[in-house]
Amino acid sequence: MDMDKQSDEAEAYAAYMEERLRLLNARLEQSKSFDKLLTTLSVAAFGFSVGYIELIRPTPIQGPRWLLAAWACFFVSLVAVLLSFLTSQRACTRQVKIAEQVLLSDDHSTDSSKFRNCWAKATIGLNATSFVGLLGGMALLAAFAIKNLPQ
Repeated sequence: MDMDKQSDEAEAYAAYMEERLRLLNARLEQSKSFDKLLTTLSVAAFGFSVGYIELIRPTPIQGPRWLLAAWACFFVSLVAVLLSFLTSQRACTRQVKIAEQVLLSDDHSTDSSKFRNCWAKATIGLNATSFVGLLGGMALLAAFAIKNLPQ
């Protein structure tokens, strides 16, 4: 009976680990897609605004500050997402070191400062900054476009 219980526990643990790995891979794919989407949308919106100025714009342009602010937001969004690629790599490296400390060390202290991953927090912050920059740029670009609609 004890062998059956151990076998059931081993199977349950294997199923858990398989599901955990599947979810982590899904999270990684979602993160990649999110970063690509932010980059693509920021570049496309910036390109659209430049094209609008070159091809469609009325003369004179109304509210150029709206456009400049939108461009600044798109720039911030792009820089933040590019920096997040770098911090994400550092976060992975740091997490490997943390795992090594936990698994390979005899020191099982509860000092949480040993296991902090500031790179992961920086990546989350940069992704949020990129997202907010994109939304802000889109809103400012929309305001600029509305201001420049034919009267």
